[in-house]
Amino acid sequence: MSFASVQIYDNYLSLYAPKKSTRFDKHDKDELTDIYGRILQLNRKSPFYMLDPTTDTKRFAVQLKESARDFSHSIASLGGMDTDSLFSRKSAYSNNESIATIEYNRSEHTQVSDSLYELRVKELASPQKNTSAPLPANEPVGLESDSYSFDIDINHVQYELQFHIKDKETNEQLQTKIAKLINRSEFGLDATVKTFGQDMSYLEITSHATGLPPQRDYHFKISDHHTSYRQGVVNYLGLNKNISPATNATYEINGEEHTSYSNTFTLEEAYEITLHQTNHAPDDKPVIIGLAPDSESINHNIQEFVNSYNDFISITSDYDDSQNIATARLRREMHYMLLQHQGRIAQYGITANEDDTLSFTPQHTIAEPDALRKFGNHILEKMEAITLDPMEYVNKKICAYKNPGNTFIDPYTTSAYSGMLFNVYC
Repeated sequence: MSFASVQIYDNYLSLYAPKKSTRFDKHDKDELTDIYGRILQLNRKSPFYMLDPTTDTKRFAVQLKESARDFSHSIASLGGMDTDSLFSRKSAYSNNESIATIEYNRSEHTQVSDSLYELRVKELASPQKNTSAPLPANEPVGLESDSYSFDIDINHVQYELQFHIKDKETNEQLQTKIAKLINRSEFGLDATVKTFGQDMSYLEITSHATGLPPQRDYHFKISDHHTSYRQGVVNYLGLNKNISPATNATYEINGEEHTSYSNTFTLEEAYEITLHQTNHAPDDKPVIIGLAPDSESINHNIQEFVNSYNDFISITSDYDDSQNIATARLRREMHYMLLQHQGRIAQYGITANEDDTLSFTPQHTIAEPDALRKFGNHILEKMEAITLDPMEYVNKKICAYKNPGNTFIDPYTTSAYSGMLFNVYC
C-alpha cells in the first residue's frame, strides 16, 4: 500500500467512517418520513448555489454535522428527547470509589428502587497467568538452530505459532520473539518479557478473560506434543510450569454472597458496578452504593451538558472565514442564543465566558430545571437544523433564486452533503 493510499484511508476513518451508534440513532418509519419531509421543506425555496469543494470545506461540513449529532445525543442522554424529561436522569454514587465505582444505566422499562446497598469485596476476578522459568537473559538458547512451533488451545480452538531459532540467539531474544508472535496474533492473550534479578528474564502470558471458564479448568493451554515443526520450546522455556488459574470475583451485597466472572457486573439491570480492590479487612466499612440525591444528579447532568456545549463551540476555533467557511455566522447565532437564556440559567451555577464557552459551579440546592430545559430544547432544535444542512455554514455563491410563485420540491439540493446525512445512521 502506498503512502498516499494510507493517508486517504486514514482520512476516511477519521472523518467518514461510521461512528458508534446509540439508541437515539434508531428511527421508526414515521420518524424517517418526518426527516424526509423536513428536507423537502428546506429545499422548497432554497436557491441554487455553487460550492467551492476545498478540503477544509468538506472536513468542516463533516465535523460540524458529527459534532451537532454528538451534542444532541449527549443532551438526550440526560433524560430523553422530551421537554419534560430533559435533565431528569438520575446518577448513582459510591462512597468509596477506590474499591468500587458505579454507573447508572437504567433502560426505559426497568423499575429501580431508591434503596442503598452495602457492598463488600472479598476477591477480585483475575485472569489466567502462565509464567515461564527464569533463564539467563544473555546466554545462548539451549536448543539447536531449527524451525520450531507450539500450539495454544483457547476455547477448543487450536492456534499454532511457528518460528525459527537462529545460531547464537539469546534466551531473552527468543522470549521476545514469542511474545511478539502472541501479541500480534490477537487471540485474547498478552505476553510480556520481564526481568528477574540482574541477568535473568522470563515470559509472562496472561489471558484477557477473567473468572473461571465454564466447564473448563483453563482459559488457554500451551503444548507442542502434536505440533507441525520441531518440539522442545515449551519444555525448555517452562511455559506450563507455573500456572496461576483464573478466579471469580466474590462479593457481598447486603450480606448475601455473589460471584462474577468479571470485575464489572450489573445490579438490578440498572447499576453497572466495577470492582477495583478488595476490602482490606473483615471489619472494614462496606461500600455504600445507590442513587444520588436529586441535587447531585442535576449537578452531574449540568456538568456533562456544559462539557458537551464547550466541545461543540470549540470546533469553530479550528477554522476561520479565510478558509471559505462561514464560522463567524455560526458563532454569532450561538452567541445570541446564549444571550437569550444567560440570565435564567445563572441560577444553576452556569456562567458564560468571553469566548461563549460555559463554566459551571455545582450548587448545594438547585431549583427545578425548567429554565435549563428550555435552553436545552433550544439547543436541540439548533443541532437538528445543523445536522440536516451543515452546508448552511459554508460560504457559497448563489446562482439563482427560485420563482416564489412556482416552487418545486427538490430533495437533492439541501446541500452537496445531503446524500451522506442518513446513509449510516438510519
